[in-house]
Amino acid sequence: MMKNPFGLAFVIAAALFLAGSNSALAQSPKNVPVGPHEISERGIVGHLGLPFGKVVVAEGEIYDAYTPGGPKSLEGRPMIKVTHVNGVKLAKPFSSFFGGDSTLRKKENFGKVKVKCYETCGCEGIAFEAFEKDEPVPAGVDLHFAIWLVIVKRL
Repeated sequence: MMKNPFGLAFVIAAALFLAGSNSALAQSPKNVPVGPHEISERGIVGHLGLPFGKVVVAEGEIYDAYTPGGPKSLEGRPMIKVTHVNGVKLAKPFSSFFGGDSTLRKKENFGKVKVKCYETCGCEGIAFEAFEKDEPVPAGVDLHFAIWLVIVKRL
């Protein structure tokens, strides 16, 4: 009885192709969707390295995000550069937009601060697919994941 040498080779090649393509997708973090129930159960961390909503004492500096010649969308938008969390100096300070205590948005209150705050997140913007082909898309409106601080109060 004569065996078909291509039959076994084809089966092996097909199995390797399917196993390889599926495992490559499954192992790529960019291709694994995360649902809201998983976020609630597992939690995610922000720039602070702590779960969102964890209240901390942060130290840093509030400054004007706009610089001459920079994006006009930043005009009048203050940011906070966080250097310390719960008294510990961060190895890598970070800057963030913030909400909450509106008194800190006034230029006269810019400078060094110590605040009670927490990080939060969400999606903002508009999906590019919402615009028609020939319709102009405003700059900076793309749908994206954003992280910001909520300042509860100045200490």
